Amino acid sequence: MSEEAKGGGNKGMMMIIMAMLGLIIVALVGVSIFLIMNLGSDDDVDASQGIFLPVEPPTWHDLVPLHIGQDITTNLLPRANGNRHAVMLSNLALSINNLDEEEAEELMDGISQREAAVVSTINDILRRTTPEELEVTGGVEILRENILDALRREFTSNLIVEVHFQIIVH
Repeated sequence: MSEEAKGGGNKGMMMIIMAMLGLIIVALVGVSIFLIMNLGSDDDVDASQGIFLPVEPPTWHDLVPLHIGQDITTNLLPRANGNRHAVMLSNLALSINNLDEEEAEELMDGISQREAAVVSTINDILRRTTPEELEVTGGVEILRENILDALRREFTSNLIVEVHFQIIVH
């Protein structure tokens, strides 16, 4: 094989590599433009997913507590060995973002009027939880997040920022 033929193969391979690099660069630029254009979106609700995104992280002085008057006691799912355990949530409270005072007041009134719905939503989540799920590291925090997400969906509001409770499993 002549040296000229070997050199021609290297040029062809080099052209293919350059074309692939060009396509990668074009794809990265396209993704970057898409992300930049969508980061500034004012939408705080992704209605297709039912996910409520925080508009702006509130500071502690922007939050007001809303206490739920009832303690909640219910049975968890049974352990693998069949033993049932009860769980009790007490001192139940929500932190509400108060940056928009009128909207926050309306939400708090709605939650207070529908306290039974709040308790029912939390009971539904607890009844699908096992003691083992609560015993793992971060298990209570996952429960807290599940309750928070459910209440945000129930009241179609991202102003519910945090769920606070004391938990006893027996």
